[in-house]
Amino acid sequence: MIRRVALENWRAYERAEIPFEPGTTFIVAPNGIGKSSLLEAAHFAISGELDSAVSPVSLGATQATAEVSLQMPGNGTVVIIRRTITTAGEIDLKMTINDEEIAAADYVAELDRGFRATPEFLARNALLRDGLREIAHPDLRTLLSRAFDLDRKRAEAEQLATLAADHFSAAEALSKAIRSEERQAGRVETELDTAQTELAQAEEKLSGTRRQVEVLTEARDVYLEQAALAKRLAAWEESAAALLIDARAHVSTADVDSLAEDIEGALNEAEAALERESERAALVRAQIDMIEAAKAELESADANCPVCRRPLGPEDRTSAQAGHDHDLAGLADELAASHVDRERGRVEQLRALNRQVAALGTRPSASAAGLDLVDPQPAFDAARADIERASAAHQEAKTRVSALTEALESARAVEEKAARSVRAWRRWALTQAASDALLASIDDVLNQEVQPVQRAVARRWNGLFVNRPDLQFDLDGELWRGVGGHRLPLAGFSAGETTAARLLMQLAILTTATTADFCWFDEPLETLDPRTRRRVAAMLAQGRKATGLRQLVITTYEEDLAAQLARAEPNARVEYVRAGPMVDGADN
Repeated sequence: MIRRVALENWRAYERAEIPFEPGTTFIVAPNGIGKSSLLEAAHFAISGELDSAVSPVSLGATQATAEVSLQMPGNGTVVIIRRTITTAGEIDLKMTINDEEIAAADYVAELDRGFRATPEFLARNALLRDGLREIAHPDLRTLLSRAFDLDRKRAEAEQLATLAADHFSAAEALSKAIRSEERQAGRVETELDTAQTELAQAEEKLSGTRRQVEVLTEARDVYLEQAALAKRLAAWEESAAALLIDARAHVSTADVDSLAEDIEGALNEAEAALERESERAALVRAQIDMIEAAKAELESADANCPVCRRPLGPEDRTSAQAGHDHDLAGLADELAASHVDRERGRVEQLRALNRQVAALGTRPSASAAGLDLVDPQPAFDAARADIERASAAHQEAKTRVSALTEALESARAVEEKAARSVRAWRRWALTQAASDALLASIDDVLNQEVQPVQRAVARRWNGLFVNRPDLQFDLDGELWRGVGGHRLPLAGFSAGETTAARLLMQLAILTTATTADFCWFDEPLETLDPRTRRRVAAMLAQGRKATGLRQLVITTYEEDLAAQLARAEPNARVEYVRAGPMVDGADN
């Protein structure tokens, strides 16, 4: 992944050094500030490609520099690539590993070992500028052949096909020269009958193996669903047990099955008690206020008796004040004995418990309890190996039948068929069958390997477009969706669907065809409608959990959305950038 990007006199940046971490980083800035320039600089540093006709050198400067620190997966080796371009278009390149300078060939080899990709492929497919519109139509068959080390086998199949063509030419020449039709036709017929029997047996075996794979696929999906359900149930029961302990401090008879009702009842009682205590305390305070007012009136120079309104003498006033003081003392004791604070604390505790119970939700389905969860993956892998062998045998038998059918027709067209012709046709049939079987087995392996990728893409798509499911693709990289029994191509998608589909496909290419652990997107959210934008952004914010990639960097002007997702996801963060002089990282 990319650990650092350093720029000097690159477009609007005078100087910048920006570190990057694992997880998801949202680079936020208004349009025109310089978000896309970061991806352009990283793309140029890694590949040396500069698509724009406008020089990246800042006005007034003579050269611009883009430097990228690229950390290899696995061993953690850091390759630093520094490219400098002058206003005349001259490019200088310097690359180092552990402070030791390396040659360009070593750099290419290091990227091939670390990412299984060339610098150009890595830059074009992991640094996506101009939204997602620059993604080319991928040839998954070629990409996956390289990813799963099948190029050598494909080359062998092509060599066999060339050899088969030579055998075919030789056999055809012999057929023209030989006239023994009856004798040779009988031999070919016998071989053809045998080959057709073998083909029927191979078809039956292949069909049975495919049914077995389908059954095991369903069993594996059920296993994963049951395991996830059991995990959710255990987590719920653990949280409920902890809440029950706290609840029984207030309701001794509280039970898990009636926890919400028990807490709600206790809360109602506590709120009623608080209300009673509050009313009682308010009444006492009112009495205290009345007595203190009467006492103040007695202390005035012209105080009169509050009953007869005659002037009071010193002794009467002293006696009245003493009575008031006695009453005030009693009321103060009564106020001190009030339980308002105790009841208020109890209400707050019960309200907190009520919120926790509401957050806990209902108990997950208990259907997973007691299930014997046995992982069917080993049996599935064995069945896949069986289907590869059965597919190869079926293809070989099919090719042999086709070849012998043609040979029989040829034999009946001439007067003689010699042993040389039989051997020539057999060599051609076997060689062609080997070539076809090898190519068929390669495609069968690729189809099997791409199935998890297809399911991952479909799952992510269904999370984004609940009412528009069934996004699919094939080894030719063709994206389409089933609608009413018909195939809707990518050209018929909406703008938002097109962007989302290309994004998911790009993630699939990176995680399947390479070992690249990072991907940068330049404003992938801007063409999406608000609802889809939030869903796509949330998926990207989850980083490795949702995409399988260690590092995702997304440029956007959607500051509020990026900040909201960064708060919700522990490995997501927001970086703010601006044009102009920058030192030691982007402005925050």
